[in-house]
Amino acid sequence: MKALFVFPVRVCISVHILCLLIIPPLFASKGIVSHLQFKEYSTLNGLPNNDVQTLFQDSNGFVWIGTKYGLFRYDGYGIQEIKSNLHNPSLLTSNNIQCITEDKLNRLWIGTDNGFNVFNKKTRAIEKIIIPNAKSNNIACILILDNDNALIGTENGLYRYQYSRQTFIELTAKNTAGVFNPTTVKSLLKDSRGDVWIGTWASGLYRLNPTTQKMYHYPPLNQQNSAHYIFEDSRGTIWVAGWSNGLHRLHLAANRSLTGFDTFTHDARNPNSLADNLVYAISEDPLTKTLWVGSSVGLSITDAANPGQFINYQVHASPHELPAAEIDAVLYDANNNKMWLGSLGGGVIHTNTSKPFFQNNMTISSSRRVFATSIYSLYVDQEDCWIGVENHGVMRYSHDTDQYEEYNQIKEFSQIESMSTVFDILKDRRSHTIYFASYSDGLYVYQKGKNVKNYRYTNCHFLPVNHLTALHQDNKGNIWIATKGGLGVMAPDGYRTSVALFSIGINKVADPDIRDVITDHQNHLWMATSTQGIIRLEANPRALQQAKPHIYNPARGTLSAKHVLCLFIDSKKQLWAGTEGSGLCLYDPSSDTFVDKHLAYNLPGDMVSSIEEDESGNLWLGTNSGLVRVSSPGDDAATRIRIFTTGDGLQDNYFIPNSSCHFQHKLYFGSTKGFISFVPEELKNVSQNVNLQLTEIYIRGRKLSQLPADKRRKISAYSSEFAESITVPFEYNDVRIEFASLTYNNPLLNKYAYKLENMDDDWKYTDGTHRLAEYNNLPSGNYRFLIKATNENGDWSDVRQLNIKVLSPWWATWWAYTLYTFLLTLFAYYVWQDVKRRITLKNSLRMHVMETYNKNEKERKMVVEVDNIRVPGSDELFLEQAIDCVKKHMTDSEFGVSEFVEAMSTSKTTLYTRLKELTGMNLSGFIQSIRLKAACQIMQEQPGIRISDLAYAVGFNDPKYFSRCFKNNYGMQPKEYLKRYQPKTEREVL
Repeated sequence: MKALFVFPVRVCISVHILCLLIIPPLFASKGIVSHLQFKEYSTLNGLPNNDVQTLFQDSNGFVWIGTKYGLFRYDGYGIQEIKSNLHNPSLLTSNNIQCITEDKLNRLWIGTDNGFNVFNKKTRAIEKIIIPNAKSNNIACILILDNDNALIGTENGLYRYQYSRQTFIELTAKNTAGVFNPTTVKSLLKDSRGDVWIGTWASGLYRLNPTTQKMYHYPPLNQQNSAHYIFEDSRGTIWVAGWSNGLHRLHLAANRSLTGFDTFTHDARNPNSLADNLVYAISEDPLTKTLWVGSSVGLSITDAANPGQFINYQVHASPHELPAAEIDAVLYDANNNKMWLGSLGGGVIHTNTSKPFFQNNMTISSSRRVFATSIYSLYVDQEDCWIGVENHGVMRYSHDTDQYEEYNQIKEFSQIESMSTVFDILKDRRSHTIYFASYSDGLYVYQKGKNVKNYRYTNCHFLPVNHLTALHQDNKGNIWIATKGGLGVMAPDGYRTSVALFSIGINKVADPDIRDVITDHQNHLWMATSTQGIIRLEANPRALQQAKPHIYNPARGTLSAKHVLCLFIDSKKQLWAGTEGSGLCLYDPSSDTFVDKHLAYNLPGDMVSSIEEDESGNLWLGTNSGLVRVSSPGDDAATRIRIFTTGDGLQDNYFIPNSSCHFQHKLYFGSTKGFISFVPEELKNVSQNVNLQLTEIYIRGRKLSQLPADKRRKISAYSSEFAESITVPFEYNDVRIEFASLTYNNPLLNKYAYKLENMDDDWKYTDGTHRLAEYNNLPSGNYRFLIKATNENGDWSDVRQLNIKVLSPWWATWWAYTLYTFLLTLFAYYVWQDVKRRITLKNSLRMHVMETYNKNEKERKMVVEVDNIRVPGSDELFLEQAIDCVKKHMTDSEFGVSEFVEAMSTSKTTLYTRLKELTGMNLSGFIQSIRLKAACQIMQEQPGIRISDLAYAVGFNDPKYFSRCFKNNYGMQPKEYLKRYQPKTEREVL
């Protein structure tokens, strides 16, 4: 490799001076960039610290903010923090973030003052990388060459890093043919031709041809030989900033050799020179085709094609105010047409440089003074624009002279000493007389060349009060005058009258506060009021006193709001009402009611204060949340809206009621900060893609990104932004999904609609103040979460889908049901075996009884069963005496063998011998046998007897012992005998 030097290098100072002399004082886009409005994002509204060192926008549209104390992702609403802290002390190699870039695999490369980190946005895995054997791991810049290779610029050299092998190759004189020696590398750039530019602290500018691998060294651009920052603009021009040496524009030949350069520096005598020679960052705004230069004292903007005249935004001593001083990062946001500035100590600043959609008239002033900017009424014709200014009567703006005149500068108003706020202006279609409805001075009548007439309720009979609010001329030429105390009318034939009270049967509406008045094609007069809703009556001046009004309000169920601000009839003869609280309503003649359309059209805010229609049939609504275009109004299926806000060039998002007008192709709307005018046709195709992102998924209150890695991977292999499906364990079935439409002008105006299929019946709507979909205790199953969003202008995104699978609890899994089936089968088998055992037992008992019966029959051929003994002679008499003796003492539990012997009046031996011969039983067995047989007899006669009572009845003082003896004798418990033993069989046994 060899160094390329082109001599002599022409430092075109004389040409530069000549260019400054012939460049016009205003470059093409100065009108936009000289009136920039900045928004701050700092520690005052959510940024953890203000020491911003770098800015980067990733492929998803998120803005990444690198600071001295951590990395933060901004979505327009808040930040997500990525830094080492108490909870995760070793997350990054260092929190001092110095550069950020991204490869095509959605990995962020984050350079710090101690190594660099590769953050996989899909999996949220972070690899911490330290360059081995490097003198310094202070990373100033990183350039991605391809998916596997990157250049790493450090404080002590330049390294080629191969990601797959985790290897570093330092670029030195040995492998660059003696061209490049290790030095402090501050900037890396891959230009539109594929060449790599290398900027150093004090070793000059280098270029690497990646195809030939040749390194070229350029001649010094300044005394320090500093190339601190390198930038290529949209025309392919290379710009180089030297540390404290200003800004250089390179002139390159086709072979990229240097043919010359221009230097732009600060000149204290020239306010349009570069703000400061210490340049930190450079970027370009493609919309205005301007170069943005961040320096130690602020921001300098110049025409990129014809540089030299700078507009300098600074904190102090500048007509162009900037919220922060040191601008060390400049970023163009292509998704939102914004420019972002990072400030060392001032946080983040952003501004919109789009061409304004609207012509703003913010400062209303005459040659004498500046007026308040609240515009209460507007009227425009071919010659003039009449403006009702708060507390200053009326002003006239001349299209020809571009000058404002206050009313006392107009000769026709010379006799008017003071004039209150004008609420409405009307020009008579027949006589071209102009009428002004004032808040407290009655009616002013203007005719060119004549003194203005002032009518008050004291000098005329067509004004009920002096507080006028609206004017309207119907198709018959009648001029209707709305007031705070009633209604007046002037007919073209000279008839004039007023009414202050409407009778409705026995009910009366007294002194309605009328805000607007209009007539329709059916000769109906409609009045908007602040207390009674809408009042309709016949538009007949001569029958006004006898009119029977029809009232529409919440009490009657015919209108959802009682405070109505404006009325409008469109080209389709549809009657619209703008209300405070219920927004937009449409009259339905079939039901004679006003139908709410605000929610149906998803309109912003809750107030519609003014309505106009353009030549394409679109309605334009002035609301308390911006200006809204409604396409295909009245056709709910086809209706589309677009919202315009301060981010689109409006002075304010709030519009004053009834302050609007339509002249030729233009619409005019008044607000508290002046008035706007625009041509609707020019905004016909204005739309923007909506960048909808899932910013976080919460599982049982915990962020998915903060769950332990093993649990997180079980739920989703990817982070929230990239997840297409999640699998949720049943015990974590509380799911919250956070989303954001990545707009940054006024993100609170974004709208969202979501639903969970198999759970929600219809779409649920929310706005930027609540960007969460919450679902608690989700039953197990498969769901589809659908989400769509608007940007600040109401453009809807495509529907995004997230599949959610809630796992069954362990007791509802397939293996659990297998176990349940096995247990149920086992239980059924047990029941079957038990039934079988009981049947067998019952049969065996019956067999036992029969066997016992047969045995006794055989043993006692001469002697029958004890209760029916048939023995010959004296033995029969003896046995009967023995049985009767036991029965006589049946209930006596103390009656035993001794008492039995004594009662029989014989010896124990004789009694034992004779009973043994006759029954085969000993004395105690005989007594027990008689007692148990008596128990059987009692159970047959008294099936419901308790076992304890039975035991006592047959001489047992212990029921348990009785039951045991009964079972030993009969093979069953007494209870079983009651249930199973047939009385017939028992009698046979006895």
